[in-house]
Amino acid sequence: MFLLNQSLGILESLRDRLNDNQDIQDRNNLLVGLCWQSASVLCFLRRYDEASTELENMRRNLESVSGHEWSPRQRGEYQSKYFFLSGELAYVLGNAAEAHRSFIEGRTVDERIGDRTGVAMYDLRLQLFANPR
Repeated sequence: MFLLNQSLGILESLRDRLNDNQDIQDRNNLLVGLCWQSASVLCFLRRYDEASTELENMRRNLESVSGHEWSPRQRGEYQSKYFFLSGELAYVLGNAAEAHRSFIEGRTVDERIGDRTGVAMYDLRLQLFANPR
């Protein structure tokens, strides 16, 4: 628990260091990754409301970065990370419909970018809905 809280502090420090005068596209690009990492740590800490807020920040920053700022697969990879963590969070919070939708969307992204490992990962998650508890 200590290391997770320490990691969260480091991520906050990195976010604080982003220079407001920095190019807005560069800043938003960096924020996408920081938001995803923060959301992941917050999920491990079971601070789900804060994790949800970070995921929303990630989505908003992801949408605001223009296409030429990303490497060819980078946007898809971040979209996939967003949908996977959103699905996990929704599932933990008991919202099976939202989790299923997120996993379907993430699988579609991974299929589009040719990430076979990602598709297989989503297929495993989607099995939760084929065989409900």
